[in-house]
Amino acid sequence: MEEARHKAISEYVEVLEGMHVPDWDALPDIGLYMDQVISYLTRLIEPYCALHEDQKITPSMINNYAKANVIPRAEGKKYSQEHLALLLMIMTLKKSLSVQDIRTLLDERAGEATHRDQFERYRKILDIASKSVAEEIRAELEGLEGEHPAEVIRASEKLRDLALRLSLEGSIRSLAAERIIDLLR
Repeated sequence: MEEARHKAISEYVEVLEGMHVPDWDALPDIGLYMDQVISYLTRLIEPYCALHEDQKITPSMINNYAKANVIPRAEGKKYSQEHLALLLMIMTLKKSLSVQDIRTLLDERAGEATHRDQFERYRKILDIASKSVAEEIRAELEGLEGEHPAEVIRASEKLRDLALRLSLEGSIRSLAAERIIDLLR
């Protein structure tokens, strides 16, 4: 496999393996203004999400989540730990779920759990999921190095197959999540 490609994928696997979302108590406990929220959240999720222009956190995005009742409205233009935790969860879930599904999933009135409890559960599950994907990619990378043109082509095909499998699994898992969320409504 091309050295640069192998290195880039290996670095991403390391990011996944080292993924860490702070626990509730490590989130800022003073009210943050919108620009501070955006800066804080961007620093936390950028390594995992490879933020493209359409995935960047914006004030209008946050305001839309408040209008859709996915997060509470700001308290005097300031955002709390609860806001930060919810926004972190939303930013990682929005790739696979609609805003309505996320609202249903995070609605603390629908269950016994507080947003703090939900966030701690989210952190544990995110840790397991990121390490699982990293392990899967690392296993596929083993033995893909080679200088011979046939080996380079084979490595490229295996990477395409891996990307296709990960994409299809993501789609199927998203559909399954939507079905389960529909049952929770």
